[in-house]
Amino acid sequence: MQINDFLSRSEFKRVRHALSQKDNKTSLEEFLSQPYYEEANKLLTREMGMNAGYNLLTKMKDVLGEKEKAMSWFYTPSIALGNKRPYDYCKENKRQLVYDELIRIEHGLLA
Repeated sequence: MQINDFLSRSEFKRVRHALSQKDNKTSLEEFLSQPYYEEANKLLTREMGMNAGYNLLTKMKDVLGEKEKAMSWFYTPSIALGNKRPYDYCKENKRQLVYDELIRIEHGLLA
């Protein structure tokens, strides 16, 4: 199942656009908490789990706390990761770089 299986074309474009914006005024949590995007939230959660893997998900939970914060961090470009999203690194099988960034965040060593 893909996101466009349950969203119209214009809705899908809105979700895709919102996720691609670096300086989005609406946070990902606010965007996905709207009842209209509940299914998109479920899909992004599943996608995060499939790409991050158990160890990285556990580390995100330990360091960032709430699922919503972890999801927002996972889908937001990071200066420390060359303005790429942790999600992008996971898709490229570079989970260790994302894990290392979480270690730096955990110890207060921000870029």
